[in-house]
Amino acid sequence: MSLNSWHLIEVVTLIAAIAIAVLLVLVIKAFIAGCMKRSKAADIEIGQIRRDEKIRDKS
Repeated sequence: MSLNSWHLIEVVTLIAAIAIAVLLVLVIKAFIAGCMKRSKAADIEIGQIRRDEKIRDKS
């Protein structure tokens, strides 16, 4: 192979590596966002339980 074809292979490999890294970052961010939504939902549920307990204690 000539030098130009090796250079082309290196460039394509570099672009592919960057694309994979970007996709990996996006997947990790989506996973973290999903975890945060779950914990927020859990906080809301805990708040509702506490309100229910306060109502029961008053009566």
